[in-house]
Amino acid sequence: MRSMSVEQRWQDLASLLTIPPPPDQYQHYHQHPHAPHHPHNISHGAAAGYTPNYHVPPPVPEKHDAYGAAAPLEGAYKVESAHLQQHDGLYYQKARLDFAKKYQRWTASDWRKVLFSDESKFHLFGSDGRKYVRRPAGTRYNVRYQTPTVKHGGGNIKVWGAFSANGIGPLVEIHGNMDAVMYKEILQNHMLPFAKKNLPRGWVFQHDNDPKHASRHVKNFLQSQKVRLLDWPSQSPDLNPIEHLWQNLKLRVGTKNYANKTELWSHLQREWKELPEDRISQLIESMPRRCAAVIAAKGMTTKY
Repeated sequence: MRSMSVEQRWQDLASLLTIPPPPDQYQHYHQHPHAPHHPHNISHGAAAGYTPNYHVPPPVPEKHDAYGAAAPLEGAYKVESAHLQQHDGLYYQKARLDFAKKYQRWTASDWRKVLFSDESKFHLFGSDGRKYVRRPAGTRYNVRYQTPTVKHGGGNIKVWGAFSANGIGPLVEIHGNMDAVMYKEILQNHMLPFAKKNLPRGWVFQHDNDPKHASRHVKNFLQSQKVRLLDWPSQSPDLNPIEHLWQNLKLRVGTKNYANKTELWSHLQREWKELPEDRISQLIESMPRRCAAVIAAKGMTTKY
């Protein structure tokens, strides 16, 4: 049988694996940078200042997508994702710092003109949808220490709410997934009537940068109604005092379990209206301190 050279064997193997053949590691040489040029002495490579290219590994085959484009290595995704996250974090940090510096001279009187708003979610069974039972050890499957599950009407309720120094604003139940159209209707039918009736002249509306809040549909509506907006920074729940109001409300309604959403919604409305006025005043008056905390933290998250 005819003997095959090393190069021929590499080429045959490469054709079977459908990958490009590796560089010829046995015939290609690199000239040492300080060695004299010997174009006719390649056969005496080492003696003439040439070193074999043994350190070059075979090329790694690329992955291709459905359209034939070479896909980057998996590690490239991780590096790019890390760079993007770092860039986003610095962007949000700067935006928060700029906001705090812009409004650091606002007093509590200025913040009393702001209508704060947000969405939240309330579960039928406490804060996480689970119901806990106290029982002796070894009685997990005892019927006496088991509770029936809710087959109909389970889940949670999503709400939109607002408040200002003048008191608690409307609380609206959200049915399904809220989009820009539904959000605009909430602003038109609930937020605006409350603000025009209860807030002083020159009032300002606050909402975060959720995509539906920042949609063109909502922006056009607010502009048509000449509503002044607080230029709110993204990723800033610690700056919004309504987050603490949601916590207070969840503590008040989370002490019991509810048979269905109707019962939970009725209790939410009642407890929302009974939130103490002194708590509302405390939250409004905390805004100058929140801005100062963001400045001290150089835009990073604060204790609020």
